[in-house]
Amino acid sequence: MGFYLLTDASVLCSYLTSHWLAKFAEHPGFCGIVVREKRPNELILQARRTFHTQYANQNGLSNTQWQELTKLYPAISDAEQATIRAMVNQYGLCPHAVTHHPDTIFLDQDVNSEHGRQWLQSITLTSPPPWLFSCIGQIFKSWWIDALPGYLINSHTAVLPYARGIYTIENIAATQDIPAFRQAVGFSTHYIDAHVDTGAIIRTERIVDPFRFKTLWDLKAYIYMSSFDCYIETATAMIQHPGTVPAGIVPDPALRGRNFKSKDFSGMKKHEAEAGYLAMKNILNESAKK
Repeated sequence: MGFYLLTDASVLCSYLTSHWLAKFAEHPGFCGIVVREKRPNELILQARRTFHTQYANQNGLSNTQWQELTKLYPAISDAEQATIRAMVNQYGLCPHAVTHHPDTIFLDQDVNSEHGRQWLQSITLTSPPPWLFSCIGQIFKSWWIDALPGYLINSHTAVLPYARGIYTIENIAATQDIPAFRQAVGFSTHYIDAHVDTGAIIRTERIVDPFRFKTLWDLKAYIYMSSFDCYIETATAMIQHPGTVPAGIVPDPALRGRNFKSKDFSGMKKHEAEAGYLAMKNILNESAKK
């Protein structure tokens, strides 16, 4: 049973690919890691490997080291920077770059390009097709779903169906709605269908106390690491038991939360999210004192 991992070319996804390779690199069904990036030159690829090897497991990076890292991953957004800093501080820098594996497959920045279509056609010649475990910030065109019916899986860093899209936790934090925030904070693994984060849910978990963290970004770092662990556990169970597949649960559409989009998460919204998280913490702390 063949399977791929498709990820963004980001430091965050480097944590996932590092754990994925540790678990599956020697598995006979592992077909490779696919990265949503136009193939960089060999100097960049080697520099990434060197940086992760040199600072592997180091908690915190100096300003100089951080500047070097952002040059190696130039697409890092402001929100990602905050989460990555929290990841490194809590868990240390992951040991491998997202492009560490020598046989990494590059699909260009747009997975819906003609190159992506040709690659998809090449891997779906077999019957059944391989599993494609995805963790990217782009919506698949319908032909992906048609070519991989029931074989296209996604990892989502919020509890579905209540929080869909991107920067979900941050956007809800900005509203300072404590019940909605508690309901949404966690992660999900689900099948991908024709809409945004509406496919049948394979597994979803909620963080017991989302307000125990110092900052919103510390919470996000915890969610990412927990979601990656859950994703690998789910993939392991599916791969080891090819005679069955998770049926998945489709929640009542009336429960679906708003579909947040990247264009909605501005610098001002980021500030509101940070402040909103601390405000909710303060409200709960004051309530506990009474």
